[in-house]
Amino acid sequence: MPLRRFRYAYAKLRSWHVGVLVAVSGAARYVITGDSGQVRSHGGWRKSRLRSATAADRD
Repeated sequence: MPLRRFRYAYAKLRSWHVGVLVAVSGAARYVITGDSGQVRSHGGWRKSRLRSATAADRD
């Protein structure tokens, strides 16, 4: 299961034009906490965050 979550998060972040190292660290954070944290995406034009539904419920 954690590998599937990592692949999902990594692919999603890369589809937002996030760099490889930032995508790896964001995907690892997503697996551990359910939240990727804010990352600069879409070529640096936006700040985005990938969160699971359970992470959103804890806030």
